[in-house]
Amino acid sequence: MIKKYRFMIKGTFYYAAQLAMEQHRLTPNTTLTLKTEPDNAFDPYAVQIWLPSHQANLPGLLIGYVPRQLARVIHPTLAMSEFAQQKTHAAPAYRLMLTAPVRTAPRLQIECQLSFDQAWLKAFKMLLWCFLLRQQNRIQRLHYWIKSFTL
Repeated sequence: MIKKYRFMIKGTFYYAAQLAMEQHRLTPNTTLTLKTEPDNAFDPYAVQIWLPSHQANLPGLLIGYVPRQLARVIHPTLAMSEFAQQKTHAAPAYRLMLTAPVRTAPRLQIECQLSFDQAWLKAFKMLLWCFLLRQQNRIQRLHYWIKSFTL
């Protein structure tokens, strides 16, 4: 069963998200791609989020990462999908779209939606983590808003 999960992209400040925004390449419904990064020194379950290039011979732009809590859940399925995709050149088993780039102080925040087919227990874990991460993000935005009035 295909489920849809919405979450904020992590690490946009450190990668090319700002450049992509300035080039007007991050608009709602922009398709993004996922790539596992097993050799990541900090997190072996890391999943990168890329904005594909318009030209075939140029690499895309690294926008950021899937939040660590979600990456642990989708990494095994995504790794198997990447392996199968290399062998058969099939389409990816997921769909990742940008839903809304949000510019809030002090950093750019980007929300995306992942459509992914998973077993019900993993789907439930993903839904729970997405909900908790969205609530955490709302609290942070509220904190910045309150802080702007107190300065």
